[in-house]
Amino acid sequence: VLRLHPPVMLAPRKSLAPMDVEGYEVPEGVVLGIPLWLYTRDPKTFPDPDRLDPDRWIRSKRRLTQVELSPFGGGPHFCLGYHMALVEGVHFVVALVRSLEEASLRPQMAGLPSESYLPLLRPRAKDTRCRFVPV
Repeated sequence: VLRLHPPVMLAPRKSLAPMDVEGYEVPEGVVLGIPLWLYTRDPKTFPDPDRLDPDRWIRSKRRLTQVELSPFGGGPHFCLGYHMALVEGVHFVVALVRSLEEASLRPQMAGLPSESYLPLLRPRAKDTRCRFVPV
């Protein structure tokens, strides 16, 4: 989910030395905006980039790259809560599945929420419909 909807869409960084970026000369000291939202939707890196596919990480035999971990920052700016966020995510999913199983329910959606909102905001209610049906 963080790949599709990163909590921060743009990561500002200051250039430490003059550099060439896609044919543009960037002098030292310029603040650049790194578009995380675009990197995590690159079809060269992620086949079918707009599809929520949690199994893509399970099927992969390689370590995650900086692009895949970009919602958590990078280098000295890497999120201190990264490991805790992963543990909390797993615990949430386990608790949700157990609760639904005890109630003999399963989630049923008519599709994924549409991209009609800015990911920084909450999805509109009409875009996010989910109901629980008996198993």
